Amino acid sequence: MAKKQPGLHGVCLIGDGRALIRITSAQDTLMADTLLEEYCHVLRHDCPLPITDDHDAVFWAILGEVTKAWRGE
Repeated sequence: MAKKQPGLHGVCLIGDGRALIRITSAQDTLMADTLLEEYCHVLRHDCPLPITDDHDAVFWAILGEVTKAWRGE
């Protein structure tokens, strides 16, 4: 678990063909949700469409699909 950052439950650093996800929450359910969200930032980064901001429409579409798969829907 990474050091707590005010207002953040996790962070994703992407570069040099690698990604580092740091989780700052100690609650199991929040950790899982945060890991899914940060992983979706990696998937969004690999998408060829231009990124308009960290949480653009493409990011939310990816997160929705990953969350549905995680829940078995």
